[in-house]
Amino acid sequence: MELKLSFEIEMEDLQSFQNEHLSNIDFVKKSALKAGVLYGALLIIFFMLYLKGFVAFEDFIIPTVFLISYFIYYTTSIRKRMMNSYKIQLSTKSLKNLVGTYEIIFKEDDFTVNTKYISSIYKYEAIVHKGESDTHLFLYSSALGAVLIPKKKVENQIFELMDLLKVKIEN
Repeated sequence: MELKLSFEIEMEDLQSFQNEHLSNIDFVKKSALKAGVLYGALLIIFFMLYLKGFVAFEDFIIPTVFLISYFIYYTTSIRKRMMNSYKIQLSTKSLKNLVGTYEIIFKEDDFTVNTKYISSIYKYEAIVHKGESDTHLFLYSSALGAVLIPKKKVENQIFELMDLLKVKIEN
């Protein structure tokens, strides 16, 4: 069994990866969770003070609105800061070796990714997460790196590829 894909990666594909990565990145999720726990604890403290009569109801509303607003701002600002960082990276020449022709050969035990600059062999067990958007597949080998496959550029083989990945990658 061998499946061979050949396609071009463009800057738009890299931007799609950055968007997918941001929506799945553990850092964003953990930061939002920490902020939620912190703000939840503060709201409980304010509510307890209100119940004990130390704070009037009007005094309870203002911090509640502030904390909820700040939580929303905090979680969205992390995403915006990371997006700005990615845009800077995409505008530099540091990613030039990621753009170009890719050839991926899927075999029984592993798959090989070949470009003009890089040749890598991945065991299927090394894929820690399989992400998917409407336009791309993402095979994550770590929290920061993934093999990017644009669906429309391999549309003749997409069903065969999806069947193979279902069998070989568990997630």
